[in-house]
Amino acid sequence: MANTDLYAEYLRSEGYRPEVADDLVWFKHEGGNFAICIDDDDPEYFQLTYPNFWKIESEAERQAAIRSADDVTRRCKVAKVYVRTDGENVFADVEEFLGRREDFQAIFPRAVSALHLATRLFVEDMKKWRT
Repeated sequence: MANTDLYAEYLRSEGYRPEVADDLVWFKHEGGNFAICIDDDDPEYFQLTYPNFWKIESEAERQAAIRSADDVTRRCKVAKVYVRTDGENVFADVEEFLGRREDFQAIFPRAVSALHLATRLFVEDMKKWRT
């Protein structure tokens, strides 16, 4: 079974409506658009991403976002928050190596939770900056 099929089948069984596009399996969770990124050359690598969850509106905000992303990444287990190289948006990822690709099912709920925690902390920090 291809990785995209494995992930999409699992998401459907959990009540999501996944969409497969290129090397991504997209799904919505609590108002956010998430994706599982597929790396067919490394099937035990699991990457869950929450792209573009924060739009950067100025250079000063970009600098604040870099500092906040660094702080959140340091404080949170597994989740990483980073400013895209174009400086326009902020992403969050969970990346893990699994013993077997099917093992993602055991960690999936916690991975989603880790992304929500990291993005919540980032947003709270940036809202303070904006006010």
